[in-house]
Amino acid sequence: VLPHEFFKMMADEVRLRSLLQIARQGELCVCELVAALDEPQPKVSRHLAQMRNHGLLSTRRK
Repeated sequence: VLPHEFFKMMADEVRLRSLLQIARQGELCVCELVAALDEPQPKVSRHLAQMRNHGLLSTRRK
């Protein structure tokens, strides 16, 4: 990820808070992030997908 792409992604509060939660706690499921961020699940999922598409996150299905 290029620096300008990273900072553009982190300019959104939900994406920044999500990444900080993951950095603090390690691997989290969407439901855990929804609870921690107090945001609707579709909104959190959409932002996670954007970060995944930019190479900031990887996903794993259980």
